[in-house]
Amino acid sequence: MRECGDYTFEGAMAAARRLLLAENRPDAISCANDTMALGAISVARHEFGLDVGRAVSIAGYDDVPMAAWPTSSLTSYSQPAASMVNETVRLIARLRSDLADHAHIVTPGTLVIRSSTRPAQG
Repeated sequence: MRECGDYTFEGAMAAARRLLLAENRPDAISCANDTMALGAISVARHEFGLDVGRAVSIAGYDDVPMAAWPTSSLTSYSQPAASMVNETVRLIARLRSDLADHAHIVTPGTLVIRSSTRPAQG
C-alpha cells in the first residue's frame, strides 16, 4: 500500500490518515524524509491514539536533528552529507578535465534505530 505525501508535513499527515483508516492498516510506515515521518507520527499518536513503535512503526530518511528529540525518537536513515559533497566536488573536478569521464559512487549511510520502530523479530 502506498500513499503520496508530497514531501511535506501536511501532505504526510493526510497520507498517514488514509493509511491508518485503511481496512488492512499497515503495521509500519516508511517515509521519504523525516519531516513526513514526523507528520505521520503526529497523526498516529494524536488522532489515532496509537503507540508509535509498538502498534505501528514509523521511519524516516535524512536523520534531521529533531529525529533524535525524545518526543520524536524517530528511526531514520542518516545520509553521509559531508562525504556526498566531497565526492561531488571531486567528480566535478574530474569532469572539467574530461567530460566523457563518469563514475558510479556509493557513499554508505547509517540506519539510526530509535523507538519509533519495533525491534526486529527473530
